[in-house]
Amino acid sequence: ASVAFLQQKYFGEAAWKKECERQHNIGFVFTEGISQIIKKYDENRSSYPDFSDILPEIAAYFAHRADPQLNGHK
Repeated sequence: ASVAFLQQKYFGEAAWKKECERQHNIGFVFTEGISQIIKKYDENRSSYPDFSDILPEIAAYFAHRADPQLNGHK
């Protein structure tokens, strides 16, 4: 996800999408979402002075996607 974020930051949206797709194809299915959280961290450093300050949002992202009720599974 950090590679995808850096692609977006330095090379633009098309490079980001290409990297997210590449990573998804090799099994990293959360790259797009996590890279967006990393972007939020980068753009809001006054709210997140340390990377550990954004970890609850990353954990919530994974918890939400792991909940079978939220993903249409029983």
